[in-house]
Amino acid sequence: MRTLKQVPKAGMNRIWWDLQTEPTTEARLRTNPLFSPWLGVKPEGVPAPGIGRFSMLAQPGRYTVRLTVGGQTLEQPLEVLQDPNTRASAEELRAQGAFVADVVTDIDSAVAMINRLEVLRGQLVALRATLAGDSSAADVRAAADTLDRALVVVEESLFQMKVTGRGQDDLRWPMRLAEQLVYLAQVSTGSDFGPTVPQREVQALLAGQVREARARLDRVMVGEVAAFRRFVRARNLPSLVF
Repeated sequence: MRTLKQVPKAGMNRIWWDLQTEPTTEARLRTNPLFSPWLGVKPEGVPAPGIGRFSMLAQPGRYTVRLTVGGQTLEQPLEVLQDPNTRASAEELRAQGAFVADVVTDIDSAVAMINRLEVLRGQLVALRATLAGDSSAADVRAAADTLDRALVVVEESLFQMKVTGRGQDDLRWPMRLAEQLVYLAQVSTGSDFGPTVPQREVQALLAGQVREARARLDRVMVGEVAAFRRFVRARNLPSLVF
């Protein structure tokens, strides 16, 4: 449900659980947003602007709190009660929880693909920089550019690659799949009631797009990426490692 870590210190230690679930996976850029080379993203990456991390309130029910410190683990039961002021039924809350769990699965799937693509494209950036002054490696740089364009085609469907996190980028450019999934999760938990029919229809549509994106990525991996690996190996150059 949630893992919280804290560095212990002498005396009384306290940590709070805000009743939120574990947040979705963080999307990290390892290349500059499109048309923004001035941003200077470093190899370790930065959180992808525009793609927030989502977590939701825990469902009413019985849980176990497990505390591990100094090699010792202690457990205590915990009951989360339903807000007495809500008009939602227990069935509606369960329906919302099951719906959001499906959306969260799709968010994490989309982010996993984004991170995979960014790692690959980050390696291409490093390879091109290494070979920048080598006149005999023009064909390698050209092949890297071609592969990068193929990866961008897949990545552009997953999130808005033009967003820099500055100014009004979020308003200037339309949301893509990952942002839309996060937004769907947010609006569907804006009340205690179950998902609406339109929300279910949107979830089904976006889930289909996640599957399509995964199929496109798989085709690029077994096609263009595999061919590029063979090409650079033949030149005794570092190959892509992801």
